[in-house]
Amino acid sequence: MALLLAVPAGPLMAAGKSQVITTDGSCTITIDSWLEHVPPTGWMPMTVRVTNYSDQPRNWVLSTIDNDYMSGEMRGTFAFGAPAKGASTTSLLVPVMADFDNSRSYSNLRCTISGPALQGPGMFYLTSSSSRSSGSSGKTPTAFLGVSEVFENTRGAAWRRAGFSGGREFSGDTVNMATPPSDWRGYSSLAQLWMTDGEWSSLSAMQHQALMTWVAHGGLVVVSAKEGTTTLPLPEGFPAWKGEHLEHGMGQVRLIAGSSALEKNANSILELERTRSVEKQATSQPAEAGRLASLLPPLKMNTALIFTFILIFGIVVGPVNLFWFAAGNRRPRMFWTTPLISFIGAAVLVVVMILQDGFGGTGARVSLAVVLPEQKQMAVLQEQFAKTGILLSRTFDLPSDGSALITQLPNNQQTTNRFGVMNPRQEKRNLALTNSTAGGGWFTSRALQSMLVQDTRMNRGGIEFVPGDKPAVINSLPTTLKKLVIQDNEKRLWMASNVRTGERVALQPTDRKTVDGWITNDVVRQMGMLLRDRIKLSMNESGSWFFAEAAEPAKLATPTLDSIRWDLDRAFVTGRLTP
Repeated sequence: MALLLAVPAGPLMAAGKSQVITTDGSCTITIDSWLEHVPPTGWMPMTVRVTNYSDQPRNWVLSTIDNDYMSGEMRGTFAFGAPAKGASTTSLLVPVMADFDNSRSYSNLRCTISGPALQGPGMFYLTSSSSRSSGSSGKTPTAFLGVSEVFENTRGAAWRRAGFSGGREFSGDTVNMATPPSDWRGYSSLAQLWMTDGEWSSLSAMQHQALMTWVAHGGLVVVSAKEGTTTLPLPEGFPAWKGEHLEHGMGQVRLIAGSSALEKNANSILELERTRSVEKQATSQPAEAGRLASLLPPLKMNTALIFTFILIFGIVVGPVNLFWFAAGNRRPRMFWTTPLISFIGAAVLVVVMILQDGFGGTGARVSLAVVLPEQKQMAVLQEQFAKTGILLSRTFDLPSDGSALITQLPNNQQTTNRFGVMNPRQEKRNLALTNSTAGGGWFTSRALQSMLVQDTRMNRGGIEFVPGDKPAVINSLPTTLKKLVIQDNEKRLWMASNVRTGERVALQPTDRKTVDGWITNDVVRQMGMLLRDRIKLSMNESGSWFFAEAAEPAKLATPTLDSIRWDLDRAFVTGRLTP
C-alpha cells in the first residue's frame, strides 16, 4: 500500500517503505506499509511503530475513511500507544469499501492520526491502482493479485510473458514477504499470492499459520522453485508435502519447479482467479437460482397510507389548528398547538411503522464450515441477507477472538425510469468498524442488507471413519448432522442421517447420482457462486472427505446483529475424514 504522507516538512511516502511522521521530537511514529494500492475488497495490513521518549504514557488514534461516491464509505478507528520511555508495535487491519464489480477505477483512502506531540495534520493517503478498469488498453484486469518482490525480480518477466500475453491485465501489488501479515485477514484482499520457495521457507511459524488459514478460506499460494524441487516445508501439524499441490480447506498451495513449468502453467493458474476469488464470485449468481435475497419479502411502500396520513396531518395542523384550536383572539395558542400536533403526528407515524414492520428484522443465511484438523481450526464462510423493521440498536460485536471478517455485498435494487426501463441501483451505505465493533450502515432500519462473513475459530472436532464390512462414523462436531455423505479412501460413497455428537452411527452405501442430486436440488439452490464453488472443491473425486448439513445451524454460523430472526438458517460442514 502506498502511503502519501501529508505533513508540512516531509516528502511523500514511497511505495512499500516506512515514513516517519513529523513530531516535536518527544516521540517517533513510523508507518510501515505492506500493500502499495488500495484493493477492491478485504482489509489492508498496516504496522504502526512508536517510540515514546517522554516520562508519561501516550496514546494516539488512527481514523480511516474510504470514500466511494457510488456505494458509500467505510470508516475505521484504531487506538495505539506507547508506555513512558518505551516503544510499541501495533498491527492494524484497515477496512476498505468493497468494490466487487470494479465500478470505480480510483479510490482514495484517507488516514488521520490524532494525539499528542504531532506537528502538522498527521494525515496520509492511500490510492488504488490505475489498472482497476480496462481503460484504453481494452484488457480485462485480473482480481487483485500479490506478487513477492523476489519472485518479481527473478521470474516476473517470464511469468508476465506466459500469463499476460492475451487479454488479461495485471491488477495487484508487489509485496515484501520478509514482513508479511501475521493475521490471515491481512491476505483477504488477494486472490492469489505468487512467491519463491526461499521466501516460503523463511516464514516464521506464526506467519505460516496465518498464510495457511487464508488458504483454508479459499486463497491460492503459488510457490516457484528451482528445477527438481519436489517438496516444501509445511507448518507443524501438517503431513509431509506430496505432489505438485496441497489442498487445504477451500484453497490450495501449488509448487512450480523450474522455468519451463512456470511458463507452461502460469496462464492456467491465473485463469483460476476468475472462478475462485472472492472478488470475482461474491456477487455472481446462477440464472436459475433465486439466491437468498429472493426468500425475503420485498420492501413495500404503502402509498395509500402515507397519502392519507399527510392529508389528515395537513388538515389538522393547518385549517383545524388555525380556525378551531387557535381561532380569533386565541391565535397565540399556535405557538404550542403547532409543535404539539407535530409531535403527535410523529408519534402516530412511528406507531404505524412499528405495526407495519415490527422491531428487529427477518433474514436468511447459509454457512459453510470447513474443518482444518492440521491447525485445530474451523473456517466458516457465510452469506446472509436481512430485511429490517425498526432497529433499536444497529451495532454488533464481531467474535471476541478477533478472527472474523465482514464484507458488505452489493444489494442491487431495480428502479424504473420514466421510459419504463429497469436499471440496477446500488444502495449507498456508510459503514464503520471500531476495533471489533461494527456500526453505521451494516444494518439500518427498514432496509434490505446483505453481507459476506468469514470467520476462523478453534475446533478439535471432526468425523471419525470406522472402516470394515459395516463401516460407521463417530461425530465429534458441536452439532447433530441432519444428513451426512462420506467418500472413503477407496472412493466409495456412504450416507447417514441424524448423526448425533458422540454417537457411533452405521453408514449406508450410496452412489454419485444420488449425492449429486441432493447437492443440486437441495443444497445449492439458494446459494451464490462463491459458496457453490467452495462446496464443489470440498467434494472432489480424489481423496476421502465428508459433507453434511447441520441440524443446529446456529452452532456453526457466525452471529451478527442479535435482533435479526433467521427464518431460513442452514449450515453445512465439510472436511477430510479422521481415520
